[in-house]
Amino acid sequence: MKLFVSAQPSAPVSAYSRVVGLGYAGVLAVLALAQLFSFEAFIDILPAALYMGFGASAALVVPLIVVVEVFSLPYLLRMAVSPALRWVSLVFGWLVPLFWLGVAVIAGPEVANTGILGDVIALSATETLLLSLLMIVLAAYTHYHFYKSRSTHRLSI
Repeated sequence: MKLFVSAQPSAPVSAYSRVVGLGYAGVLAVLALAQLFSFEAFIDILPAALYMGFGASAALVVPLIVVVEVFSLPYLLRMAVSPALRWVSLVFGWLVPLFWLGVAVIAGPEVANTGILGDVIALSATETLLLSLLMIVLAAYTHYHFYKSRSTHRLSI
């Protein structure tokens, strides 16, 4: 009896969908790394862009964004993990672009740096909006082509 259940992901429908999934995983990895390289500034940038004073809780809230970005990678990299972690990873892969879309909309066009790439590269709210829309398209494409398996069992992802 195995203590931890792991399942192999179903094969992607096409080789191109695997490349798109790896590309989206690369985008999320770059976001997480850029935010971690300038983490001290990232804690100050994001609440300022959202016009919200998180106060002392910013040190607890802001790292969750990086954690969500990192935990969205197992689904996109087609890792052999448990089905529960695969579902969590799939949901996190959708939450990341939706979160940054919300940040871009709330921040408005006058914000110079939304913090999507930390303090490494300052992206305005308009650029963050375009990047988040691109990530939504990539998330939709990978979700559709990874979830659409050749079998009739619809719950296997």
